[in-house]
Amino acid sequence: MGHLTQITLRHVILFLFLSNLKVPGVHRRLVQVHKAEAPHENTIRIWFGKFENKDFFLDDASRYGLSVWWSFYGVYHWGLTFRISAKK
Repeated sequence: MGHLTQITLRHVILFLFLSNLKVPGVHRRLVQVHKAEAPHENTIRIWFGKFENKDFFLDDASRYGLSVWWSFYGVYHWGLTFRISAKK
C-alpha cells in the first residue's frame, strides 16, 4: 500500500470509532493493515477523546502557542507550536 496521509488515517480511525471498537483493537487492526505507517496507540486515544467530545473535525488547526491534549488520565501530549497550518 502506498503512503497514507494523516487525514486518511484519521478517517479510518473515525470509522472504527463509530463502529464501537476500543482503542487497542483499532491499533491492532491498523498495525495489521498499515504496518509501520500505523499511528501510535496514544495518537488513537487522542482522536477517540476528540470524537467522544463530539469533535469530528479531522484537519489540523492553525494555531500558535502551547498545544496540550488532556484526557481523563492526564496530559497525553504537549508541545510548543509556532504554527501548524492545514494543507489544502
